[in-house]
Amino acid sequence: MIKRILLADNQKVVLLGLSELIRRELPKCKIDTAVTFFEVKRFAAENDYDLIITEVKMPGVETYEFFEKFESVAEKVPSIVFTTTPKEALTRMLIKTHIKGYVNKTAELNVIQELIRKINEGEALPPILKIKSGTVENPFHKLTRKEMQVAMSLINGYSNSEICEQLNLKPTTISTFKGRLLDKLRVRQVVDLVHLATAWGMIED
Repeated sequence: MIKRILLADNQKVVLLGLSELIRRELPKCKIDTAVTFFEVKRFAAENDYDLIITEVKMPGVETYEFFEKFESVAEKVPSIVFTTTPKEALTRMLIKTHIKGYVNKTAELNVIQELIRKINEGEALPPILKIKSGTVENPFHKLTRKEMQVAMSLINGYSNSEICEQLNLKPTTISTFKGRLLDKLRVRQVVDLVHLATAWGMIED
């Protein structure tokens, strides 16, 4: 049974919303909140939690460092990632940790409520919320040669106009390739593309 939860997010409005949701499900549960990664580590060391729900984009730690630095906590406390970062950008890092699951912030409230209920009752998490270990295909293998060229140029910080010059293509063509590769990789913006490439060892951390 969940008696104490730590919620971690750099947005106080998110913490407020999650707190209200949890109080409706678990009125007797004690809720602590953290807005920096330092607070997460400190609270976890000083208190006994039954569940931690955390964003991966926290002040005090880079996204690609979060999982390694949070692992010592996840080994001891059931933890769920609650973030806007697409699962595809985090999969390779998630499967190497003891983190129990992933929920995107765009999910319906009933998804989070069901998650809390199942954990509280000791049930296994449903597949949609749980990242399972195993072989995961490199998503960049889905790209065509030209899409990969555009992707790597974007990852390396080149603008659309600079990529046009590099590949001798029209701006509309670059925009088309960019849209296709983001769709195939299931990421929304270039920063997520960079995180995904870092996770798959395609660029240095």
